[in-house]
Amino acid sequence: MAQSQHINHFEGTKALTTKVGLTHNMKNLIWRHHNALDIDAFFPQSYDLSDLKGDEIKDFQEDFRYCQTIGFLKTAVEFNKGMLAKNLDKVMIALSICERRISLNSDEIFTNKELQTNTEYFKCISDDIQAALSDLKTPGNFSTQPWFRKLHNTYKDTVTEETAKQTIKDMLNRLKPFLGN
Repeated sequence: MAQSQHINHFEGTKALTTKVGLTHNMKNLIWRHHNALDIDAFFPQSYDLSDLKGDEIKDFQEDFRYCQTIGFLKTAVEFNKGMLAKNLDKVMIALSICERRISLNSDEIFTNKELQTNTEYFKCISDDIQAALSDLKTPGNFSTQPWFRKLHNTYKDTVTEETAKQTIKDMLNRLKPFLGN
């Protein structure tokens, strides 16, 4: 390096000058100041994917699948009647996923004892559901699954071919505070 050249690198500053370092510091900051600071208001969602066995890879996968679910709902709201009828089961599943995500982001998670002890409630979107939501050509066939029968009973009166589009729009509006748009 020539005498007239200067560099702006300082030893030991990776915690602030790399994306991974900054991400770790911002996530640690939230635990120290969780009542006074909304990290999502000024720092984009970030993940450290270098540790393939860590929680961040799982968080990334769950967030990706959740965003895929939102994308499915945004697409489904534009479906014609035939396409909507063919994908009504998938709409019900996507709505239930979003409903769960809203409750996980509310204070209910800290006050509802049933939620705190139900580990099934916190599980990620399964591979078969992700595959079904990403395949718009093939209708999902979940009717033989016990969990879907329960879900279908929950949504059968509110999510019909006639009401599905409005229900989807209502859900997308409820999600706006979580999506940042």
